[in-house]
Amino acid sequence: MKVMTYNVRGLGGRVKCGYLKNLMAKEEVEMLCIQETKLELIDRALCQRIRGENDVEWFVSLTINRGRGLLCLWNKEDFSLQNSFHGQGFLAIKGIWKKKGIVITMVNVYSLR
Repeated sequence: MKVMTYNVRGLGGRVKCGYLKNLMAKEEVEMLCIQETKLELIDRALCQRIRGENDVEWFVSLTINRGRGLLCLWNKEDFSLQNSFHGQGFLAIKGIWKKKGIVITMVNVYSLR
């Protein structure tokens, strides 16, 4: 399983989405964890633009006052989400990685310190 984590420092532009899409394809990334999205809304269209696939699923901890913001996204054929939660500065997802049939927990963290 290939997981990539990336501090994007703002995800609003198409250039960054295209860059992430190309990087994920080149490195064959299966799950992407992004920090500092700085977005108050993350929808299917944005996630599909980043992932480059229609079968994308995601979990997000949205931005408050244009700061922070966390996002994890994956292909639903690869990972089956069982549980998710978030708090100040983190989000966590737990599910089954289908290729291996194993349960994994991913924690995406961002701190201002």
